[in-house]
Amino acid sequence: MMARLPGSIHCSLPSAVIMEKIGAFDDGTQKKVIQQYFSTQDSTAMLSKAGYLTFRPYLGRRWTVDAVREHINDPLAVLQTSDTGKPLFPGSTRLQGFPMFRDELIDALGANDPRGSTRRLRDHLVGLGAAFAAMHWGAGLDGEGCEFLYGPRNNRATLWVHGFDKCGTLPPPHQVTVEMAREHLVPAAHALSAYLPNPDSDEMLWIIFANSYLEHSQSIHMAARNYQAERVAELLVAFLADLQIALVDGLPVTEAARVASSKWSSTANPLTLLTATTFSRTTGSIGMYVNRNRNRNLNRNRVLNPSRTRTRAARRARSCRRPSRTFEHTGQGGGQPDDV
Repeated sequence: MMARLPGSIHCSLPSAVIMEKIGAFDDGTQKKVIQQYFSTQDSTAMLSKAGYLTFRPYLGRRWTVDAVREHINDPLAVLQTSDTGKPLFPGSTRLQGFPMFRDELIDALGANDPRGSTRRLRDHLVGLGAAFAAMHWGAGLDGEGCEFLYGPRNNRATLWVHGFDKCGTLPPPHQVTVEMAREHLVPAAHALSAYLPNPDSDEMLWIIFANSYLEHSQSIHMAARNYQAERVAELLVAFLADLQIALVDGLPVTEAARVASSKWSSTANPLTLLTATTFSRTTGSIGMYVNRNRNRNLNRNRVLNPSRTRTRAARRARSCRRPSRTFEHTGQGGGQPDDV
């Protein structure tokens, strides 16, 4: 259903703001969605009228009765089921911001196709991490109340961010403390858990997202005044550590939970190693494996090597020192990181 995803972001300080409207997917894609997610009776009625189809990429939600009820905001709704037992949406559901749940999103990105590649799934996770980094450190927003959407741009499915009217603002990057990150950024990001990979069940996807957030955040911080590598590393990892605990155990994150979290107290933790590599610019490499297909052998897995991304990070850091587009807002108060 989705076209090829772009996989880069350009950052600058201060950020540029460019107004642009999020487009809708074509009638062919709309027809496929209606036939898959709605009953035959509702499909006939919906196909006769034009809709405005965009997708919410719910990587942290699965297609269940509770998820459908949550989306339509009716906890007691009686839902029809498909031939495969999946709950169907009522005919009154809007196509704008339509949910694409975890398994369906991964299928749409081609990661379950044995003949395909995990590149598009990785691009999505990298773009997601880059968007959070751009919001936090490029635009100075905590991200509260934001939504992620897929809509077409130049005939390609593009990840957009919109709905910044509820966001809180942050001080300049060098003034943000660990306590601020834990108090403001973690709850705001936890509220967007539907868009984030689960650190327990999708650990490798979480690591790609976290590594992207670290890399792009570092690029932005390096362009700011009073850059201190150790302080920035402590700040970013504290945010990701608390967010991981919150996504698994819920809020609030207690000090006891931080101490008890073996993933963050162990020196063997992949993210700790990623942080050390990202911020020290060492020449070592860290292999991250993302399964192309859970039924395939390990030798069919794709190795994602962050050592090859450090050169790109350096180029981005240099580009941050000259004006460029970074954060685009829609006419409805929304926007996107450029080319995420």
